[in-house]
Amino acid sequence: MSGEAVGVVPDLMYAEVAHAFLRLHRAGAVGLEQAIEIIEGLLRIPLAVFPLRAIVKEAAEVAAACGLSVYDGCYGALSEQVGGVLVTSDSKLARAVAGSELLR
Repeated sequence: MSGEAVGVVPDLMYAEVAHAFLRLHRAGAVGLEQAIEIIEGLLRIPLAVFPLRAIVKEAAEVAAACGLSVYDGCYGALSEQVGGVLVTSDSKLARAVAGSELLR
């Protein structure tokens, strides 16, 4: 093992990030061109992307057990499936998924 971390995300992550930057644009916090550039930069980051189809059943189970949305359950289910650490800035999600790291 090389000791390097590998980013693993559900494909949902791209839509969620795009949505967040569109909201910032609508609020006047960023220009549309800047938002698009950030999204394009995200698309260049080498990540292992899992289709929702592979985790949606487990995501629903995690969501039901932990009081999360199914969207957040996708991240919890994926971290459990790959045996990884969920890194998030969402304190509710971090508390719900064992072994998570909360970014501050």
